Amino acid sequence: EDRRVELDTITHNAAISACNEPDAGWPQALQLLAAMGERCVQANVATCNASISVCEKSKAWAVAASLLQEMEARGIEPDAT
Repeated sequence: EDRRVELDTITHNAAISACNEPDAGWPQALQLLAAMGERCVQANVATCNASISVCEKSKAWAVAASLLQEMEARGIEPDAT
């Protein structure tokens, strides 16, 4: 029986959310975000929220602002979560 986890938007979002170590997690979150594009997995508002949240917890404000701009450039509408 094959028990592989499908690498979809939901699993990437969960992995990004798990990168919440202060001062250490945001680079790994950005790597996962980049890997989504390489795997042709579509990012959504939850992906962007998770990535921005990880940056916020690490006080990587400039990176968080850049992600917000990238999100808007991709046509993903920000929400208030």
